[in-house]
Amino acid sequence: MKRDDTATGKVTAIDGVDVNERSDAEALIEQFAIGGPRFAVQQSMPSVRPPTFTVSNGVWKRAEESARGEAIVMCTGALLYDRPLERSASAGDGYEFRSLFSHVRDCLSSADLTVGSLGAVVAGMYPAMSTLPPKYTDGHYTNAPTEYLDALRFAGFDCTALANPFNLDAGVRGIAATEREVLDAGMVPSGLGQTKNPIFEINGIRIAVLSFTVNAHRADEWLTPEGASRLLNVHSEDAVRSAVTGSKEAGAQFVLAYLDCRADRSPLNFDARKEAARHLAECGADYIVCTRPPVVSRRIVHATSDGRSVPIVTGLGTFMAGPRTHMESPAAILKLVLRLTEDGDVEVADSYIPVRRFPLYRGVASPVVPAHSFYNLEYDPADFGEASAVVSDKLGKTIGVDPARTVTIDSHIRPQITPQQIGEALDTRFSKGDERRMRNVKDVPVHSGAVQKEHLHGGCAAVLAKRTVAGIVPDPIGPEDAAAAGAALAIADSPVPSVPTLVVDDPGAAFVDIAATIRRRYSPLTIAVTGSAGKTTAMEMLAPVLDRRFQTLTVKGNYNTPRAAARMIQKLSDEDQAYIQEVHGGSPGTASVASRMIAPDIALVTSIGDAHLRQMGSIENVIEAKMQIIDGLVPGGTLVLNDDNEYLRSQELPVNTVRYSTSDPSSPYFATRIQHLSDAIEFEVVHPEGVTEVVLHSRGIHNVSNALAAFTVGRIAGVPVHTIVAGLSRYRTRSVRQNLVDVGGYRLFVDAYNSNPLSLSSAIDTLCDIPVREGGRRIAVLGDMGEQGMKSSKNHTAVGTHIGGAAVDLVLCSGKWMSYTADAVRAAGGAARHSPSMESLRTDVRDHVRPGDVILFKAAGSVDLVKNVVYPVFGKVV
Repeated sequence: MKRDDTATGKVTAIDGVDVNERSDAEALIEQFAIGGPRFAVQQSMPSVRPPTFTVSNGVWKRAEESARGEAIVMCTGALLYDRPLERSASAGDGYEFRSLFSHVRDCLSSADLTVGSLGAVVAGMYPAMSTLPPKYTDGHYTNAPTEYLDALRFAGFDCTALANPFNLDAGVRGIAATEREVLDAGMVPSGLGQTKNPIFEINGIRIAVLSFTVNAHRADEWLTPEGASRLLNVHSEDAVRSAVTGSKEAGAQFVLAYLDCRADRSPLNFDARKEAARHLAECGADYIVCTRPPVVSRRIVHATSDGRSVPIVTGLGTFMAGPRTHMESPAAILKLVLRLTEDGDVEVADSYIPVRRFPLYRGVASPVVPAHSFYNLEYDPADFGEASAVVSDKLGKTIGVDPARTVTIDSHIRPQITPQQIGEALDTRFSKGDERRMRNVKDVPVHSGAVQKEHLHGGCAAVLAKRTVAGIVPDPIGPEDAAAAGAALAIADSPVPSVPTLVVDDPGAAFVDIAATIRRRYSPLTIAVTGSAGKTTAMEMLAPVLDRRFQTLTVKGNYNTPRAAARMIQKLSDEDQAYIQEVHGGSPGTASVASRMIAPDIALVTSIGDAHLRQMGSIENVIEAKMQIIDGLVPGGTLVLNDDNEYLRSQELPVNTVRYSTSDPSSPYFATRIQHLSDAIEFEVVHPEGVTEVVLHSRGIHNVSNALAAFTVGRIAGVPVHTIVAGLSRYRTRSVRQNLVDVGGYRLFVDAYNSNPLSLSSAIDTLCDIPVREGGRRIAVLGDMGEQGMKSSKNHTAVGTHIGGAAVDLVLCSGKWMSYTADAVRAAGGAARHSPSMESLRTDVRDHVRPGDVILFKAAGSVDLVKNVVYPVFGKVV
C-alpha cells in the first residue's frame, strides 16, 4: 500500500519501503521481483586514461612503477607528415590517423617509455599543407593537425623528439603551438620550446631524452640569438655539452640523444652522421639515435676519451609517412632495456624489431606493422618479403632482433632427428622392404615426433602408444591416422600398413628415448620444477629472471607430463641458453622419467602436500615421487628445496642442496620484512651476498615463497641480483591463476586453475590479506578439490575448519565434497551456503555478492569454475 505525506502530498513509502532512501528501481525490485538474470549487479566504472607522465619538480614521472630498477625504452625513426598522408587521412572536416598505428600499438605500448622523431610543426593557426602550393613553402612546410598527435598517443608514444631543420616553418608562433599541442596530447616534447630537455623517472631510473638537429633553416632570419638558444636545440659543442651537463646535474643517470641528420639542403652521409654522433658521445650522451629518412644504417659503438662505450644507431628509417613516401623502405624500432646495477650504474641491453609499411595489410590502408611474431600475432614471413633481412643487413652484426617470444606447446617445433638416427636411438631397424622405401629420406629430419592425433603432421614420426608412464594417452594415434596424415614413419609394437615402421616393445617409452637423444645434442642450463602447489607460478616467475640473462626456452602453460616434456625438447635449438621444464610428479615414476630425459642442472621442489592422492595412495608415495626429480640431475647439479614445507624440511638427499625459507633465518635464502601493499608485496631477501629488496606484483605469502624460489635458482644460475629483482618485478599473474581483477565495483581473486589443501589454504590466507573498502566483505566461492582419494572427506573438512577461523565473511560452494567444507565452516562459527548444482551456485553468487566485495574463486580444474560461474555472472573478465 502506498502512503502520502500529508504535508506535501508526495508518495513517501510503498508497503513500508522509504523511496527517499533507495531508487525507484530498487523499490520496485523489492516489491515485485521473484527472480532475475544471473548477472552480478555492477557499478559503472569511470573510464581511466592509460598511465601518462606528469611533471613534478622538473622531472616527468609515471603514475606508478611498472618494475623495479628496470626501464624499457622503445625508439622509432622518422615520423614524417606530408601531403599524401594528409590527403589519405582526410575524413570530412577532420582526419583519421589512428588506423595507421593499429598493428604496432601493442608493441609500442609494451614499453615504459616510447620516443619517436616527429618531423613536423603542429600549428593550427596556419594553413594545412594541402591548401598551399609547394612554391610558397620552400618545399618542406610540414604542418600536422592535432589528430596526428592523437594518433601518436594512441600508438603508445610518450615523448616526441622535435628538433629538426625545419622547426621554424611556422615561426616562433609555430614553436610555441607545437610544444603546447604535444603536451595537450599527453606526450612530452624534447628538443623544442621552453622545456626542451626533459628528464623521465622510470622505475627508479632517471633518463634524459635530448633531441638535436644539425642545423636550422632560417634561424638567423626569424629568431634572435637568445631565442635560438632558448627554443631550439641546434648541434654545437657548447649547446650539446650544456644540455648533457645540465641533465646530469638535474639527476639524469642515462642520457638518450636523438640527432636529426636531414640538415637544411644537404643531409648528412654515413661518415658525417658518425662524426656528429661521436661528438655527442664525447659530450656525455650514453646512447645516440640518428635519423635521416629513409635510411637504416649501422649500429656502431664509440669508445669515448673518458673510457665509456657509447652505442650509436646511425639510422632507423622512416617509421611513418604518406602512402607514397618510402613505402617500400623497411625500418626498425630500437628497444633499450636499462637496468640499475647494485653499484648505481645503468647498464643497457639493446635489440631491434623490424617494421614495414604496407599499402594494405589485413584491411587497413598504409599501416606500419612489426615483422615479429611476439608483437604481431598475425605475422607471416611471406607478407614481409626481404624486409627483415634488409634491416638486419643494414643495422649490422653488433645488434640483434628482439629475442622476445611466446612459446606454446604447439609452436616452434623444429625438425631435429632423421629416421636413421631414430632407429639407432631405439636400437632397432626397418624391415628390408621399408629400408627400400625409405632410401631417399632416411637421412632427412622428420617434421616432429607425435604421440597424439592433434600433433600429427605430414613427414612426422607417428608414435602409436596407448599408454606412457604418465598414464593413458588422450586421443592416441591409430594405424589409419598415421597413414592418412602422411607420416614419414611409425613407431609401434607391430608393423603399420602403408607406413615404414620401427617395431618396439613399448612405443611410449620409445617416444621418451627419442626426446632424450635430441636433448643430449644441446647444452642449455636446464631447470626442472615440481611440487604439489606453486610449481607453475614459480616457473612463470623464473622465466623473466633467466630471460634477462639467457635466451630461455619455456612454454606458456603447465605442460608437465613426460609426453609434454618430450614435445618441448623438440623446440630446442643451439641458440637456447636456458631451458625451464615443469615436471609432473603425481603418477608413479613420472618425475624420474622426465628428469632422466631432460637432465636438469638445477631441480626445484616448491612444496609437497595432499595432492595426487587418488593416483599415489599416500603422502609417503607423493614424497617419494616428487623427490625423483633428482634422478636425472647432472653431476654437480643442485637441488633447491622449500624449507617451509614440513615434508621437504626433513629431506636429506645425496646431492648438493640449497634451501630457501620465509620463516627460518638460518636458510641461505630467507625472505623477511614482508609488507603487503595495495596490489603488491615488498620484502627483503637475505642471501649469501647480502640483503636485497624485492617488489612482487602479486599477493600472498605463498607467492613470496615462489618468488624466493626463483631468486634462489637465479643466483645459482649466475644471474646478477639486480637482474633478478627486475625480472621478478615484471611478473604479473595471468588468466585463472591468482588473477586479481576489478570489475563493476567488485574485486575478483580468480585462482581456479587447480585446488588442493595446500593451495586452497594459501588462497584463503591471501584473500584475508586483500584490503576491502568500507562495507565490503571477503567471500570465497569454492568447488571440490581434486585428486584427494581416500582423504577427500577429511581434507575438505580440514580446509573448512581453516576457513572458519579466518577473516572470511561468507563461503558459497558446490560439489559432493564441499558439503564437508561448508559443515566445518559453520561448525567453526563461519557462514557458508552449499549449493547442489552449478546452476544454483551461480544463483547464490548473483544474490549474495555486492559491489565492494572481494571474491575468491577456487576449485579443481575439472570443476571449471571460471566457465561455469565467473563468466555467466560477471562476463569474460579474465
